[in-house]
Amino acid sequence: ADLDACRKELAKASTSLRDDLITRSRTRRQLARIAVYHGVDAEGLISLLEMPNVYVLGASSRASAALPESLIRRIDGAPLFAVADQHPHTLGRIEVCIRSGARLNLILPEDREELLDRCRGEHGSATAERLVHIIESAERVSSVRGFLSSEKAWCLAEAFRLAHGLAQVAASGLGVSVCALLPPADATDWRVEAAPTAPTVAAVKDRRMVGLIFTDVVGFRRFTDEDVAAFWAVVMPALGEEVAACGEQVLLAATWGDAIHVVTTGAEPAANLCLRLIDRVAALRATGTGALANLRIRLGAHFAPAFEGYDPVERQRTYYGSQLAFAASVEPVTPPSMAYVTEAFAAQLALEAPGRFQMEYAGELELAKRYGTFRLHGLAPTSG
Repeated sequence: ADLDACRKELAKASTSLRDDLITRSRTRRQLARIAVYHGVDAEGLISLLEMPNVYVLGASSRASAALPESLIRRIDGAPLFAVADQHPHTLGRIEVCIRSGARLNLILPEDREELLDRCRGEHGSATAERLVHIIESAERVSSVRGFLSSEKAWCLAEAFRLAHGLAQVAASGLGVSVCALLPPADATDWRVEAAPTAPTVAAVKDRRMVGLIFTDVVGFRRFTDEDVAAFWAVVMPALGEEVAACGEQVLLAATWGDAIHVVTTGAEPAANLCLRLIDRVAALRATGTGALANLRIRLGAHFAPAFEGYDPVERQRTYYGSQLAFAASVEPVTPPSMAYVTEAFAAQLALEAPGRFQMEYAGELELAKRYGTFRLHGLAPTSG
């Protein structure tokens, strides 16, 4: 209860680990919990551990001048999310921010090598080298996936949505706000605006962005025939009820063996369904016997473009594309009784349902089926 001593110690501590934003944010959250427990107003104490906001870099058709000193102080050490196409003006804006000390989180609107090849072809080797340097200077690089070569405009718009969504995820984890860093346009100078709005995206014929869920029952291959019969008599009907409760938000639901595959209209209904399935399995486990007493489910979720078409074998509407196989590779690396989601899913969920879910960073994990290493998040409801 010695608040004066606390203020002095926090003021000294704030000079340490200036660049370790995760440690600083965790300390702030812990301090807030302690203050609530003791009934203390800790706002003045928490503010002593200064944290920069998270920024999203806006677009402009003009070449970018240096940032004014007032803005350099604000973005120095701050996470900055930016989309890098190959245009020299875009690269110039990002370079200005790097020189000003921003911690770059870069979104590429296509595969790195394809983007570099296109940059060399349209703007020359010198510009491509600038792009390489920007990519190598970034703390994190993410790419949008699953778009056709004829869908460049749609892909770029989704890249900006990914930047906005990942900025929201980062800000939520750090306990700060998201701001828009807007480069010069017309007669204006660089400026900062609060609460940037993610761009909307027009529909594309026979293609749409969807939520993709794949589930698996842990240890199902060891089930006896009696266990499988009990599973289909008790578990599958219960899980089917949860899927059906989503109504028209479910575009496709399919099952084979112990697996369930669901396509949804967005990330929020997919997230709700993932958590409902986990809770339902936990309830079944609590009352189950035999193999059902140890029942565990794991889920992987992704948000990506897919083809919408007709299945001539099952004679119904279906969804297909490369990103379904990618989504299926997330579930096998997910711990039991959990749902892991991709960056694309986490970003879209932050835009669709801000503050409703927790997305704890799980790390860079090697996906199944040799898909490579990708950043994943653990999904949970917001406590309280």
